Amino acid sequence: MTGEYKYSMDNKGRIFIPVKLREELGTNVYMTVSIEKCIFLYSEHDWQFFSDTVKKLDFSQQQKLRPLFSNASHVKLDSQGRILVPSNIRKRAGLNKYVALVGNNDHAEIWDYDSWSNVKNNEMASLSWSSNEEDMNS
Repeated sequence: MTGEYKYSMDNKGRIFIPVKLREELGTNVYMTVSIEKCIFLYSEHDWQFFSDTVKKLDFSQQQKLRPLFSNASHVKLDSQGRILVPSNIRKRAGLNKYVALVGNNDHAEIWDYDSWSNVKNNEMASLSWSSNEEDMNS
C-alpha cells in the first residue's frame, strides 16, 4: 500500500479511509496496535498471511507478538467508507483529531498527524541522497 493522507477523526472515533486504500484493504479490515505509536490496518488476506507466519515461529517469538493479537479488532467499513477505531487502540496510538493514513507495503498505518509529521521528517532526514548519487555516478 502506498500514499499519505490527512483526515480528521470524528468524536465517535471514526476515520474515513480513502478510496485507494479501501480498494486494497477491502471491506473487512484487521486493526491492531504497533510497536510504534500507531495503528496497523491489514486486509483480510494479509492478516491471514501474517497470522500464518507467526504460527511458524517458536513459542518465545510468538509471545513477543501476543500484544498484536490481543489488541486486534476485526472491523468493517461503514457505508461512508469509515472505520471505527476502538477507544483502547486510539489511546494506545495517541490519536487526536487529525490523523495521517500512511501506506506501508502490505499494510496501512494510522498515526496522530503531528506524531507522523515528526517521524516522517526524521526518516526523510536520515536518507542519504548524496551518497546514493555518488554510488550511481561511480
